[in-house]
Amino acid sequence: MAYLFNFTDEADKTQFYINKILNEEYSSKPDGLAGNDDCGQMSAWYVMSSLGFYNIAPGQQQFQVGLPQFEKAVINLENGKKFTILNSGSSVSSNDIYLQGMNLNKRSYNKLYLNYDDIANGGEFEVYTGRLDNKLFMQDLEKPTSAITDNLIVPNPIIERIKSTQIEIKSNDTEPNTIYYTLDGSAPTISSPVYSRPIPVRANLIVKAIAVKNGKASFVTEVFFN
Repeated sequence: MAYLFNFTDEADKTQFYINKILNEEYSSKPDGLAGNDDCGQMSAWYVMSSLGFYNIAPGQQQFQVGLPQFEKAVINLENGKKFTILNSGSSVSSNDIYLQGMNLNKRSYNKLYLNYDDIANGGEFEVYTGRLDNKLFMQDLEKPTSAITDNLIVPNPIIERIKSTQIEIKSNDTEPNTIYYTLDGSAPTISSPVYSRPIPVRANLIVKAIAVKNGKASFVTEVFFN
């Protein structure tokens, strides 16, 4: 959850809460985990977060930048390359928990995430930290993204009675689409009537509707009125 602040205008809270969780929720004592791997707390989170980055979703190619806990850490990759993380301000007693600058392979870096290829290709990632949150620095950094661009569904339309004698079909999508409907119990297709205004109800009625966007149809919404 702490890494989700990277998606907002208050990304410095990611560093604040990562530092808080690392120092308060983990220890080498018998109760060193507040929960367990089945209840939400993972030792793997500690390991990854201590390295300074974390992947919030399986398969996502972006690794959220956090707060490296070592002056130097080297990851030996399976392809034979090495990825090195540097944080000269890191120490057990340090209060330098806020990002002040970043370099990737000796060049200024302006993203709140590392791409998978940035790590897999090997190289060096260096962060500079300080005691005060640097909102001026943070506001210019590129935020991460989290989106699915393939196999998108088209949300089903909503069918409801708005008056005792009228039925309305509404889009349940934030983007424009076309709604097709039937009143005879058959499955609607793009050859069915296009919904444009409320439908009068004069007898028992089975209303079926689909929404179509960019050639892709939703599932069928079916409602029986009497």
